[in-house]
Amino acid sequence: MDTLDYAGLANSHIWYVCYGSNLRWERFSYYIKGGFCPLNGKTYAGCDDTSDPLESRAVHVPYDLYFGGSSHVWENGGVGFLDPTYTGDAYARAWLVSRPQYEQVRDQEGRSPEWYCDEVALDPIKGIPARTFTNAARREKNAPSAAYLDVIRRGLVETFPQLTPAEVDRYLVTCSER
Repeated sequence: MDTLDYAGLANSHIWYVCYGSNLRWERFSYYIKGGFCPLNGKTYAGCDDTSDPLESRAVHVPYDLYFGGSSHVWENGGVGFLDPTYTGDAYARAWLVSRPQYEQVRDQEGRSPEWYCDEVALDPIKGIPARTFTNAARREKNAPSAAYLDVIRRGLVETFPQLTPAEVDRYLVTCSER
């Protein structure tokens, strides 16, 4: 049974839907709280409001996840992007955060044409808007680093505990081949 007043949160909160390293709470928490993230060696500013998300839930995004670009904080490997031009099924996690937190997370992820400049509206969850972001154009394919894949793998296990290790690995291999 839901304990939150979702209708009362519709104007003040948003579901941030992530599909990459932010699946894992330990990683995502640095965007909210700030500080040095030992998973990738980067220091994050955090949000003005450092309170935890009100809720998180496993969701599916109807687009393909692929790895592209080159991130110096992830050993110059590719990072996750969605390709909204193709129907797919990306495993994702929705974090219920305040609208200012969502905007500050977007800023920290990078709104530039190189990174996550394209916001994608998804179906609302419990009457609250759901959004994710990706690049406006498909990035050049680039294999992710082992460290980045490990964070996603752990985030998938945390978010989708019913998945077997073989299913998680198969999913990541499929995404790497796109």
